Amino acid sequence: MDYFFALALTFLLFHLSIAAHEGGHAAFGWMRGHRPDEAVIGWGFPLQFQLRSIPVKIGMFPMAGAVEFRELFEADNAKGNRRLARDKFLIALGGPVGSLVAALGFFAVGGIDPERASVWGVFGVINVLIAVMNLAPVPPLDGWRILEAGLELKGIRVWRDREQRDRVYRAGFFIAVAAMIVAIPFLVGIRESVA
Repeated sequence: MDYFFALALTFLLFHLSIAAHEGGHAAFGWMRGHRPDEAVIGWGFPLQFQLRSIPVKIGMFPMAGAVEFRELFEADNAKGNRRLARDKFLIALGGPVGSLVAALGFFAVGGIDPERASVWGVFGVINVLIAVMNLAPVPPLDGWRILEAGLELKGIRVWRDREQRDRVYRAGFFIAVAAMIVAIPFLVGIRESVA
């Protein structure tokens, strides 16, 4: 029974970690006056529902997520609209900020619950890693979106057209997945060193 409880708790905490990251994007978007089109937490066999008329999908495997602001991020900012670029910058930054807030929460719970402090500490470290990894300037990660928005703020247009952007984002997605696969032994090493 302890094994199944630990497995269920691990899945729940991973989902909470992804939800905190995506919630950061959503919170920064709402603060800038933008409403998300959709929120996705995890992959595979999603549980679907509406939250304040926003479609939400929660997948079985908590490996990634997305909060879509399609109108904002797909807008062609050829004229260098500074407000539009600033909104993109802040919303992209919101995800890593959400992960860091989650990390602080896990570390704080570890201080309150010394018996399981190592578990909370591991999830605190995982959330710090999620924040740091997402700041890498690789499409479609947050770091790339921050870089794109920063270039737009300077009046530099990044893409010739949408098709070019989509090709680069697809390639970047595979790079990001490969990086996650490479990171798994590192995360296992953290777990073993804390246990």
